Formats: sequence, C-alpha cells, structure tokens
Amino acid sequence: MPTNNKLVHYYVHGRGLEHATRSVAVIRALNEAGYRVLAFAGEDATLLVREVTECRRVQSIPSRFSLRTPPLVAWRVGEALAAQRVHRPSVVVSDSDLPGLIAARLHDIPTVVVGHGLVAGTCHRPPGVNRGAWWREGLKVRASSLGATHHVAVSFVRLRPLDPVHTTVASPALPPDLLASPPHPDPNAPLVAYFRDNNAHAVLDALADHGHPVTLFTRHIHPPRAAINVRSLNRADFVEGLRTAPAVVSSAGSQLMSECVFLGVSQFALYDADDDEQRFNVEMLRGAGLGDGCTFGSFTPQRLRRFLGELNAGQRTPPPLPTPDVATAVLRLVGQLS
Repeated sequence: MPTNNKLVHYYVHGRGLEHATRSVAVIRALNEAGYRVLAFAGEDATLLVREVTECRRVQSIPSRFSLRTPPLVAWRVGEALAAQRVHRPSVVVSDSDLPGLIAARLHDIPTVVVGHGLVAGTCHRPPGVNRGAWWREGLKVRASSLGATHHVAVSFVRLRPLDPVHTTVASPALPPDLLASPPHPDPNAPLVAYFRDNNAHAVLDALADHGHPVTLFTRHIHPPRAAINVRSLNRADFVEGLRTAPAVVSSAGSQLMSECVFLGVSQFALYDADDDEQRFNVEMLRGAGLGDGCTFGSFTPQRLRRFLGELNAGQRTPPPLPTPDVATAVLRLVGQLS
C-alpha cells in the first residue's frame, strides 16, 4: 500500500449506523491513497470503523440539548485538543462530531465536515421541502459544524450549494455489497421493513393486516404477527431483501433512503414530528417521485394501503445522483488541504 506519511484524524458520530457506514467508505479511500487514519468514534460506530482503521471510542454529543451537554462538549474538546497536540494531524475530518472540529480550529488545522444534514445549512432549499424545517435544521447544522473550513453535503438528490468554493454536494457512500450485482425486483417477494427505534407497532400491525409477506429486520423483540417474518439485522440478508423487495417501509434515515433510491425501490418512510432532517428526507424522496411517508403520529393504515396499491415492481431505473461520491469528494479535499 502506498504511504504519504500524512495523518488524518477522523471523528464519527455514534448514533445509528449511517455515520459509520459513510465513514468506512471514506476511510477506505483515504487508506488506499496512502493516508494514515486515526478514528474517534461513538458507540454505535466503533465496531464498523475498527474494521478499516485504528479507532478509539468516544462519547458522542446527544442530538438533543440538555444540562449535560456543555460539560460533555468541554470534556470532549479537551480530549481532542490533547490528541491533536500529540499527533499533529494534517487534516481533521468530522462526520457530525463537533468537538473534533472545535479542537482543530483552536490548533489551526484544516477541517472537512461531512454529513447529510449539512444540506440544510449549505444548499438551496429544493421545491417541496418545508421552509421551517429547512431553516431550523440549517441553524442546527451551522452550530454543529463550527470550525469547519470545508463542507461535504451528502444528498440522494441533486442540490445547489450556497457557496461552491467551500461546499461540495456529493452522492452517498454505497457499500460494495450493494454495488455487487443489479437489483432483481419481484412483485411477490416480501416487503422489507426496518425501524431504527422500537416505535413502529401501528405500522407493523397495518403491514400484517395487509397480508403481503414482510421481512422485518430488527434489533428489537417483537410479538408474532401474521405475514411478518422477523429477522435479526444481518447485512447480507438485508441487501438481498432490498434487491428483490417491491417496496421498503422504514424509518426515514438518509443512508437507507439513499440505498433505496440507488436500487430504484419505492419507500414509505416514517419520522418523529420533531425530526426536521428526516422530514425533509421524506419530502425530497416524494419530490423525486420515489416514495412517500409521514410522521409516526399521523400514520394511518389507509395511507400505507394507498402507497402499496400504487406499486409497480417492474424494471427499476435509478435517477442520476450528485457527483462526485462522498469518498471521492473528501479524498480530493484532504489532498488539497494537507
């Protein structure tokens, strides 16, 4: 493997697997280009990131502010300052982790921040996306990316950056297992269901009543339901399910949404009413004509039946995604900044 002896510190937020999945793809690209990468990852991300580089576990900052947030941020910034003082990385990359960015700014180290939510703070609002949700998420994004000198906003639809000099709009990281073979949709194959949190009981009841076979991939314990086959979350089985599924019913995370868009599979996505990022994920999905969704609180079985009744599991033609992909975009910026 080539080496250029340049060190990159890579910070990964730890809630869910979206940040880790994206970061693994980027770190692999950095490794292949000869960079040494030391990662600092939150709880959910650690196991995945450790597969591709040396990784130290850190405590991620919760998305909801509380009285514990300021002291935790201060503690984490202190940890990052110490690590950067010892190692002197050429560039700091952060996937939605603020403390590493603040420390890098204090050390005058160039930084790249990566994330899907960044679209709200760095891009023009697309048609059909709620203005208030876009504005509120933009404020949150700007606060959580303090210190970043460059932004890579990840999107599964084409968007225009507000500042093309410092912002790159990139397509999502698609895992190699997803790219390995083309989809083969089957209208009789099971629907795929996945929910990050254990909060979709009404949706699962409606799916069971609908009668079409469903495979639910989950880490949670669920009571038996007719027509629903509950499976532990195994990546290989999950990807194969996506390739054949006539539709996906899930929570509205951007990584799964990106994979559905790439495969051309229709998605019904649900989100909490106060989750602005997942709200505009669904609104962008709907605007692209690739699915529908609603809040968990406004969900009705009739809306799901209408969505399932309009499915056409024929030949899938994924829409063109933004270019470059996120790994290429980050690698290019690290090369320019280091």
